[in-house]
Amino acid sequence: MTDQYEYPLKIVYPGDDRLIQMTQNQLTREQFTEIAEFDHPSINMNMSDWVFKGSRKNIDASWYAEEVNNALDNVSTLTDLHSATNDNLLGCFVVEFNVTDLCNRHCWMCPHHNENLFPNRKVFMELETVKNTVDDLVKHNFKGEIIFGSYGEPLLCPNLMSMIAYTSEKLPECSTTLISNADRLIKGSIPGYGKFDVQDIIDSGLTNLQVDGYDNDARLALYLKELKPLIGIVNLELHRRYMNKMAKSYLTRAGIMDPKTGLAAERHNNAKGPCYAPITKAFIDPEGILRACCHNWDRKLGDHGNVNETPFSELWRHSQSLNDLRKKIYHDRNTVDVCSNCDAGGCTRNVTGRAAKILWKDILSD
Repeated sequence: MTDQYEYPLKIVYPGDDRLIQMTQNQLTREQFTEIAEFDHPSINMNMSDWVFKGSRKNIDASWYAEEVNNALDNVSTLTDLHSATNDNLLGCFVVEFNVTDLCNRHCWMCPHHNENLFPNRKVFMELETVKNTVDDLVKHNFKGEIIFGSYGEPLLCPNLMSMIAYTSEKLPECSTTLISNADRLIKGSIPGYGKFDVQDIIDSGLTNLQVDGYDNDARLALYLKELKPLIGIVNLELHRRYMNKMAKSYLTRAGIMDPKTGLAAERHNNAKGPCYAPITKAFIDPEGILRACCHNWDRKLGDHGNVNETPFSELWRHSQSLNDLRKKIYHDRNTVDVCSNCDAGGCTRNVTGRAAKILWKDILSD
């Protein structure tokens, strides 16, 4: 009997583009480089992920991985390695800005395909929200990673380039990462910002750009054609997401959707272990609200304060509602309805998550 998730897949809701993707022939390397007008050793038609390393310093969560990994059994040896050992930023290795809920796509594996699951809100983060957060991080010598991306397409946010530039200037030791579908590069403009090209990315000081391609090789080649000036400067990752046609490859998004159908998820207790996401990665919404997790698209895990009203470090370390939730998830994520239906790894496979677990252990064990 053929597995129900094997080909052929039928269209089960509006916006399902899998059948279209499956009809696209994969290009040969020669065809791809002809469209891209560029060739590089990282282009490998047999791989789904391509990495073009840049010269900009990349101090993300992995730069100290070996040292932290060797010190996981002794917290005292971690203190010189990262700002996350500072009590004000305890365990915080990553800060992610969800700069907009608006997206120009309705991909089948994403809640955006269904307005009932996730409304396509035209809301944008203000520059002041990033400034308030970054200024507080500067006070506490933050050394981790700053991500711009999340629930929408960040290149639709008119303030994005200013946000990245401010962060790069104030936190030069940090890694700044942009996650995008890169469609605006083809358009050559950002609404409310104006003309836009790769020079804007270079000038912003960005260190990492992750481009997720959802169409086909020909479209990805057009992206690379525009991105060529970044090669050797910015760390560039191209992900051929259209190669992942199996619905079961994607997450439940903390219970908001069933990855097998793309429809509203049934409660079926996916969680298989602990989750350290709320103690290692901060997630800030467009309005400046601190959330518990980047996977909680329906935001049922609550509002834990606003960085425009209270310093980020104060919220991160002392928000009572967030700490109460952390304690529940730390001990047994299945006691929290949303988390019990999430199949994300919860940073348990990351050295940062394991380090955060140690740093928060005494606090959350009370």
